Amino acid sequence: SVEAHADAIFRLGRSVRSFAVTVRMEGMSRNLAETIPRQLRISRYMEEAASLLSEIQMIDHSGKRQSGQVTKPEVEALLEAARQALLACEVQAPEPGWREGLVAQRNSFEKAYQQTKTAVLQAAASHRISIEDADRLLDAGSAVRRMMDQFFKATFMLNDQTERSGEDDGPHLNPQGDGRSIPPR
Repeated sequence: SVEAHADAIFRLGRSVRSFAVTVRMEGMSRNLAETIPRQLRISRYMEEAASLLSEIQMIDHSGKRQSGQVTKPEVEALLEAARQALLACEVQAPEPGWREGLVAQRNSFEKAYQQTKTAVLQAAASHRISIEDADRLLDAGSAVRRMMDQFFKATFMLNDQTERSGEDDGPHLNPQGDGRSIPPR
């Protein structure tokens, strides 16, 4: 189930954070020492996204049940835009032009989100759906948007880090902690 996967991601993130705080950075390359906080940040983005994953199911079911045919096309377009964006975020190794492609997916998702929001508000204003149903759909849509924001941030950070991973390790941190660098080993 979606909840089980989200819980597994949360537990993994908690384990990664627990491990990361025990790592000593003395003697590490500066590059590697800077990677740990970035990895923690990415982990948090993914945890947040996973915690919101169930909202996709909710908007799918709610959009069909609560609004019937009134906002169904927009809800389906939003879900399809989210699916396409998630597929774009899933790319394992960044290829040339990955950033532009991901930005285009993010913009496409945002456009679908705004269209869905407008359709729900118009349907509520014209009394074609109840205010309560509109509120639930808007809340679910906002959660899906937040989830996608987290996936996009994590993907941008991961891809940026992957591109930089081939760079020289640079100087290592001095174990004495006096701010001086020592040459790479």
